[in-house]
Amino acid sequence: NDEAKRTDHVSTSWNCETWILID
Repeated sequence: NDEAKRTDHVSTSWNCETWILID
């Protein structure tokens, strides 16, 4: 889910930290 993860990262601010933890 790299694509969806990056898309959310750019779309939402909170996901900025979330996607890093997931990655």
